[in-house]
Amino acid sequence: MGSVPVDQKATSGASAGAKLRQLLERDEILIAPGVYEGYSARIAHEVGFDCIYMTGAGTCASKLGQPDLGFASLNDMREHAEMIANLNPSVPLIADADTGYGGPNMVARTIAQYHRSGIAGLHIEDQVQTKRCGHLGGKAVVDIETFRQRISAAAYEKKRLGSDIVIIARTDALQTHGFDEAVHRLKVAASAGADVGFLEGVTTAEEAREVCKQLAPTPMLLNMVEHGATPSWTPDEAQELGFKVIIYPFASIAPAYQAIKDVFVKIKKTGKTGLEKEFTPKKLFTIVGLEEAMAVDTAAGGSFYNKVYPNNTIIAYQDDSTLQVAPFSGSIDAIESPGGDTITTEQSRAPGLTTRPEIDQQTPRRLPRGSFNVPRPRALGNAVLSVEEIEDLFQIFKTYYHPFLPLIDTMRTPHEYYELSGLLFWVIISIAARRLKSQPTLLPKLARNVTDLLWRTVRTTPYSVHVVQAIALLCTWQFPTSSSTSDPTFMLTGLMIQMGVQMGLNRPVDAQDFSKAPLELTGTELAEWTRTWEACMIVSQSATIGCGLQTPLQQYGSNTSQGDGTRNDIESAVDNAKFKYSLMIETFRSRVTMALMDQSRDARHQPATRERLILYRLFNKEITEIEGKNLNISSATGVKTWHSTAARLHLHAFYLFDHASSEGYGERICALYVTASSLIDSSRMLDERQVQFFDYCPFFCYQIFVCASMIVLRIASNGHFRSLVDAAEGMELVEASIAALRKMSVVNNDLPARLGDVIGFFCALPDPTKIGGTTVEDVQLKQVWNRLSVSVVHDCLATWRKHFMAETEGSAQRQRVEGGGLGASSFRAPVGDSPYLGGLSSIGDAQNMFGLDFSFDNWDFSV
Repeated sequence: MGSVPVDQKATSGASAGAKLRQLLERDEILIAPGVYEGYSARIAHEVGFDCIYMTGAGTCASKLGQPDLGFASLNDMREHAEMIANLNPSVPLIADADTGYGGPNMVARTIAQYHRSGIAGLHIEDQVQTKRCGHLGGKAVVDIETFRQRISAAAYEKKRLGSDIVIIARTDALQTHGFDEAVHRLKVAASAGADVGFLEGVTTAEEAREVCKQLAPTPMLLNMVEHGATPSWTPDEAQELGFKVIIYPFASIAPAYQAIKDVFVKIKKTGKTGLEKEFTPKKLFTIVGLEEAMAVDTAAGGSFYNKVYPNNTIIAYQDDSTLQVAPFSGSIDAIESPGGDTITTEQSRAPGLTTRPEIDQQTPRRLPRGSFNVPRPRALGNAVLSVEEIEDLFQIFKTYYHPFLPLIDTMRTPHEYYELSGLLFWVIISIAARRLKSQPTLLPKLARNVTDLLWRTVRTTPYSVHVVQAIALLCTWQFPTSSSTSDPTFMLTGLMIQMGVQMGLNRPVDAQDFSKAPLELTGTELAEWTRTWEACMIVSQSATIGCGLQTPLQQYGSNTSQGDGTRNDIESAVDNAKFKYSLMIETFRSRVTMALMDQSRDARHQPATRERLILYRLFNKEITEIEGKNLNISSATGVKTWHSTAARLHLHAFYLFDHASSEGYGERICALYVTASSLIDSSRMLDERQVQFFDYCPFFCYQIFVCASMIVLRIASNGHFRSLVDAAEGMELVEASIAALRKMSVVNNDLPARLGDVIGFFCALPDPTKIGGTTVEDVQLKQVWNRLSVSVVHDCLATWRKHFMAETEGSAQRQRVEGGGLGASSFRAPVGDSPYLGGLSSIGDAQNMFGLDFSFDNWDFSV
């Protein structure tokens, strides 16, 4: 069947969408070969196709080197499609747009970006966000209403823009819900504004003919994937079945693999490519537009490309007197982040191998404000971000995360921060991407790449204040992990403090003493160094208390003054409104830890308890005075109150170390219960008052929240104390804490999610005294005594492990485990059957996305 060329003169002034619509009005079926990059697109133009198709699978494979499992972001696909569409605007391009990359707003944004990029048509599917190739098994689709909203948002944005872009509605429901459901979805999509229908994975001619009949007059597209789910039909056969468009996604990338591999094998065996003689560099460049580029050069009066040697090898000629300038391509390429944040010199490559004195590079690195006014896309490994995405992510960070730790200078642009420190730039991006629903694969990409960048930076000296800031932020919002034993936060806090001390951050006035080069800090730099060191102290103290370990700061003693030797190591050298109250709280908690941690090791002995009673009274009086002086008329009173309550909890949690027969033991345990309950209530109030506390709070807040939840659970389920406290209200708080931990969770099976499951496991036990005991002595710690104020968490986890493992010793239970079910008492009860684990839809999708294994055999009991 021949191809009828489009009248270019008639369509030269039309938009890409209008040209595609004209092609769809022809009697003949429209054939669109799949292209995956500029070179294959040029070949398709050379052959003379009227329309081409950009395959999402090919884009993932060629651009990212990844399978078609949702790795590509909107930016990945849009940039690729824009480049292909503009190679020859007279040939319309249909592009894959996956799921639209989010909710209705993201779908509208996708339409707008594709429209402005010159793309003629795009297809939006009904798979879940963690999608996969339509010809692979294991697909999952959203409900019909969500699919309708995607198409409605696309149609609305198209109308708002006055665009001709062709909206193609694709359904993958044939394999998951059957033919009738799939056809119904396409009809709903057509009613919502879809221009073309697309039934993915059609398997029989009967299905193909019927769907075209039922959707008429809406045109139907056939996805012709060779050796996939669909039989191999020719264009004539497809047209006879009723299709108006046929695309061939693998038409270029599949044969390219074999051709490239054959040449590589020849090179490895013989050292030669075996290419035909006529395939010269000139022929290659001619395919990709050599004549057009030379015509532009000639029209401009140049002769840059005119040196062609007899063997047709083109060289770039340049006079010694002329300056060679690379032609502007019309777009700025993404700049790959360097390996570290410092400059490697000949001397720094081999330290200690020369007696020649070495001079450090100037510290700190100074950048005039506004000196980097040209925003650029940025790349780190396989994570590529456009200028717009970078600015959006920085705005997310400034809005939601920065208020919890106001460390960076928000007046600097993202691109200034990139020039100051690539590590700091990407750490900020990573934190902002934690809950970025529009790019669900960005965070796992960054987790690998930023971690690699961190270690490359750490092994490159000297360090800068911005590297220390990056580590401080990373310790505050670390990457999600499923086990505390694999969490490097404690180690990083020590590294952060050591870097700061080595640089002299703790002595900014005397910073010259720590530098070989002349160093005099400006007022702004002095404030930044002081602010950074204060943040280091806050982060180190809070993160290590959350881990139940001694802060590395205490190992340096208490001499970090500004030259007068009078200030404590946990106190601010310069009054800073941003950190003043936080430093007071951390000072208090540090003193509590130092005073009580040694005595807690003898917690079961009566004399040690008596000695602590005096300390308890003094510390309770001190925290009350701190609250009285600072919690008055502040706009941040809610957050301040939370930190004050957390400090009280740190003190009161040591009551669990006391001997049960000591004076006032019962009153102290009740006071501990009230403090823990207050922290849970305070957290919920913060979250409900539009602060979105559970979504964006530092990881330390999660750790203390778990501690409070375990304390309430332990006391409310104790046979003695449940009559002294409101046990029913306590269990309601525990259930609320499970929901809160689910909200804190960033990815499935991370620590907040797992600890929520553990608490849910205890709640589901028929005998609540398994965790709380029956007597007054049972509230005491039984197994773990050396994790400071969070020992109760580790004690409960030890109980959970023993109880859980004991239940699996029987052969019947083992059979249920091997069969995939953990029994009614398992903390991993089915979502719909447990009142504690509701709202966990699509858990399998995230499981597949992050490669997590939820089977019992792979469960790590070292939570």
